[in-house]
Amino acid sequence: MTEKAVPVILCGGAGTRLWPLSTPRRPKHLLKLLSDETLLQTTARRFSDTDAFDAPIAICHQIHGPEVANQLAAKGMMPRSVLMEPIGRNTAPAIVLAAYEAAVRDPATPLVIVPADHDITAPLAFRDALRTAIATAKDGWIVTLGIEPDRASEAFGYIEMGEAMAGSRRVHRIGSFVEKPAESVAKRMLAAGRFAWNAGIFVARADTILAEAERLAPEVAQAARGALGAARRSGSGLVAIDAASFSRAPSLPFDVAIMEHTDRGAVVPVSMGWSDIGSWQAVRARLPRTTEGNALSGPVTEHGVRDSLIWSDGPPVVAVGLDNVAVVATAQGVLVMPLDQAENLKSIVAEVEKRAAE
Repeated sequence: MTEKAVPVILCGGAGTRLWPLSTPRRPKHLLKLLSDETLLQTTARRFSDTDAFDAPIAICHQIHGPEVANQLAAKGMMPRSVLMEPIGRNTAPAIVLAAYEAAVRDPATPLVIVPADHDITAPLAFRDALRTAIATAKDGWIVTLGIEPDRASEAFGYIEMGEAMAGSRRVHRIGSFVEKPAESVAKRMLAAGRFAWNAGIFVARADTILAEAERLAPEVAQAARGALGAARRSGSGLVAIDAASFSRAPSLPFDVAIMEHTDRGAVVPVSMGWSDIGSWQAVRARLPRTTEGNALSGPVTEHGVRDSLIWSDGPPVVAVGLDNVAVVATAQGVLVMPLDQAENLKSIVAEVEKRAAE
């Protein structure tokens, strides 16, 4: 890397599939799920090489701004700025906000845009793919890292890899996006060998993102530009985004607003031990396990339990004669479910929260 890239860390989402530990007030990226670091801190540490990366820009809900800044500072990663959204508007407005913020210093700045709540167990492969992506982005491309799939999953979106770009067999034009296919379709895509999981990791120059946003999603660009221009800034790097302007932005994923329509999209496939830590099943897969296949955390006693996750954030938990279940006990609530039902938890939690608010 010949010039420093700026990490853009997306700290949105409530992580409701990890309820009751993850909640809107304290979402999963602020939690110590896999180690003695939070997911946010582990994400930031991937960019600790100050020869390659500049100080990060973080984007979060306004209620999390001070905590995000404190967690980054605790790891020696003082953010360039923490953009605090008054309301969630998905990733397109968030990324465009960050691009406008970065462009103030240098419109040609390469941005490495990553979610704050993912896990990567092969960091060298990640860095190698980033080098390729940054070099491609400098020529005006918006590059996404496509995760080489190891199974036919219905839980992820897919990217079809088109023709290889001139001068690089590793970089491909994007053929199409496929949102969370049925199992039969996922199996066919896996067999085809030209599809990658969509991890929501993007690399592009700030001015490339802004040009494409203004061309393809002008309402997003206008709202983000106005919201940042009217923002209130503090000396600690916290930036309170203007609510009146930002509320005019349509709530759109970056994929839908930009990537599905741009002719500047490229993908770099990579196998880097990636997980979105999107469910208790995914957490169990990442934690050390007993000989019976159990992941245990907190004051837990188990007998005759197999292939399960038992987690207590306080109260003692006794689990007996269980198989392939998640038991999670916190002050916010208690969860008991088969691990293979993890994908259904989001809608159920939404109903629980709705009843609690009534």
